[in-house]
Amino acid sequence: MVEHLPIRTRALLLGAGLLFAAGAMLGLVLPIRAELEGFPTSLIGLIGSAFAAGYVAGCLYVPRLVAKVGHIRVFGVMAALVAMTALINVLYVSPLAWILVRAMTGFAFAGATMIIESWLSESASSETRGRVFARYMVVNLASSVLGQLAVMFYQPGGFEPFVIVAILACLALIPTALSSSRAPEPLHEVKLDFKRLIRVSPIAVVACFGVGLAQWGLRHPGAGLCQQHRPAGLGRRPAGGRSHRRRCTHAGADRPPLRPAGPALGGGGHRPDRGGSVLPALQPGSA
Repeated sequence: MVEHLPIRTRALLLGAGLLFAAGAMLGLVLPIRAELEGFPTSLIGLIGSAFAAGYVAGCLYVPRLVAKVGHIRVFGVMAALVAMTALINVLYVSPLAWILVRAMTGFAFAGATMIIESWLSESASSETRGRVFARYMVVNLASSVLGQLAVMFYQPGGFEPFVIVAILACLALIPTALSSSRAPEPLHEVKLDFKRLIRVSPIAVVACFGVGLAQWGLRHPGAGLCQQHRPAGLGRRPAGGRSHRRRCTHAGADRPPLRPAGPALGGGGHRPDRGGSVLPALQPGSA
C-alpha cells in the first residue's frame, strides 16, 4: 500500500526536484561549453573546485542567515542566486568569471539543500522520516538524471541551456512560496572541530577526504562523460521505507539534521546540498 504524503511535503519535493534538475543541467553543460570555448583543462577543473569551495562556505554561513530571516526567504534567495549565476555564465564567457560564479552557485545549492532537508526532517515524525527521505532521494537523483538528459535537446554552444536552468530555478520558488506549511525552527549553528574529529577517529577523517576527492573527480566530467544515477536512486525507496521500523537507541537519533556535510568531507546532501545530513545525496549541480 502506497502512503500518500501531505500536500505541503509534496510541494517541497516538487520545488526541490526543479532546483536539482536545474543544477544537474548546469553542472553538465558548463564543462562541455568550456571545452567548446577552448578553456584549458586545468581551468575547467578549477571551475568544478570552485563549486566545492562555495558549497563549504554555504554550509558555514547559511545557518546564520536562516536564523536571521527564516527558511522561506533564504530559500528564495538561494534559488534566485542559481538563476542569476546561470545567466551570468552566458553573458560573461571567461574562465575567471566562471570560477567566481561557480563558487556562488555552490554557495546557493548548499543553502537550498540545507533548508530543504531540515524542512522535510522537521515535518516528518520519527516513524515516517525514513520514507520521506527515501522519496526525497528518489526525487533528488531522478531530477538530476532528467536535468542531464535535457542537455541533449539544446546546443551547448548557445544560450538556451542557461535560460532553461534559470527558468527551472525560478519555478522552484513557486511551490514553497505558496505552501501553507509552517517553516521549521531556525538552524542551530554547529562548530566544526577538526582537531577533535581527528583525535576521535583519524581513519574516518582520512577516509572521508579520500572519498570526497574521488567522488569530486567523477562529478566534474568533461564533454562526453555523463554519470548514470538512476540505479542508485531507485534503490533508495525500499531501504528508506523499512528504516523507520528499526529503533535507534543512541542519543539524539530522532533529532533532525542541522546541516549537510560539505563535498570536501565526502558528504552528500544534498544534500545540498546537508553537522551531517540524513542521507548521502548527490550534490545538485556538482557535475
